Amino acid sequence: MMEALARDSVGDVRRAVASNRSTPVALLETLSRDPDSDIRHRVAANPCTPGPVLEALSKDHDRRVLQGVFTNPSTPPPQLITLIEQLDATAQRDIAEHRATPGLLLEILATNSGDWIRSRVAQNGSTPVAVLEALSKDPASEVRQQVARNPVTPL
Repeated sequence: MMEALARDSVGDVRRAVASNRSTPVALLETLSRDPDSDIRHRVAANPCTPGPVLEALSKDHDRRVLQGVFTNPSTPPPQLITLIEQLDATAQRDIAEHRATPGLLLEILATNSGDWIRSRVAQNGSTPVAVLEALSKDPASEVRQQVARNPVTPL
């Protein structure tokens, strides 16, 4: 039944299949090539999507698809590190402000030369305390201000 739903002509049905954690790997692979970028994003964000599919999706040109890869807990850390360095500043900013971004990536982005990217890391409620501590000494006042506004900043 799931196979038929994955081929449904209605995008919302295919989106539901792509988001379902019980979707078989073979269907996730198929849906990862769907022309609808929202479906590819949902495959990329599905924690049951295997590494090789995530690796293929990491070459997608759609920013939301890449965001799904970056925020997926199944994406291997070495792949994340390689990918983050290949993104433009706008995409890095989007990753820095997303609440599901892994701490390792936030730590890497906290060393970015762009004040506005470090500022987004500083305001992210998922940023590890050790990273917030480092950013509290940032030369840019906007970054320090965002650390001060972050509700997870320790007293």
